[in-house]
Amino acid sequence: VLTPEKIAALEPGLPATGASGLYFPDSMNVTDPKTLMRRLLDAATDRGVSGAQAEITGLRVEADGVRLSGSGFRVKANTVVIAAGAQSRALAMQAGDRIPLETERGYHLEFPTEAPLLHRPVCPV
Repeated sequence: VLTPEKIAALEPGLPATGASGLYFPDSMNVTDPKTLMRRLLDAATDRGVSGAQAEITGLRVEADGVRLSGSGFRVKANTVVIAAGAQSRALAMQAGDRIPLETERGYHLEFPTEAPLLHRPVCPV
């Protein structure tokens, strides 16, 4: 737990609120998710993984694999990775999995600056 003074020392760009905070020194963030996903896909493809980009509306686990269906297609797969962001929960539930993920409308602001305002992920507590 960090005191307000330690928070100010770590993140001088944050306004002082007098609140304490939690510090996770090993936390990480991704600044370019598109490049990360492209590199992950390239690495998987190099190892023989095949994939497709499609809108999946149905997912059913069967004895011999997973059946996926969407608009005008059906596919059987041995292994499926659900990477649907906020929509992952609904697809996972069709497979019998429960993902504790909720969607919430939110907003963000981007500030044109010479240097970053913050140096690590920050979340109000």
